[in-house]
Amino acid sequence: MAIPARSRPSTPRPAKPRCRYPTAPPRSSPPLWDGSALERRPLPLGEAVEALTYDLLTATHDGWEDGDGAFGVLVLDVSGRAVRLEYNERYTASDYYEHDF
Repeated sequence: MAIPARSRPSTPRPAKPRCRYPTAPPRSSPPLWDGSALERRPLPLGEAVEALTYDLLTATHDGWEDGDGAFGVLVLDVSGRAVRLEYNERYTASDYYEHDF
């Protein structure tokens, strides 16, 4: 016995936004050791994302590398042209008070 296929009304799907990808590799511009100029050099995409991650971490959470194991995610929304840093910081806190009166 054949089961009839359900007919669904055909609804057009919204078109996905198209992104133009760069044809050249990203370029990095780190300062020279003496601060006299910037060094311009091509950077593989993975290294560019890693450098961006460390730059954003340093700008928003100075000392992020210290502590008890911070973790997070860097979200790159290419079509929305947005970057979001999700950061979780772990630390051990100890408060000690002593008062002599």
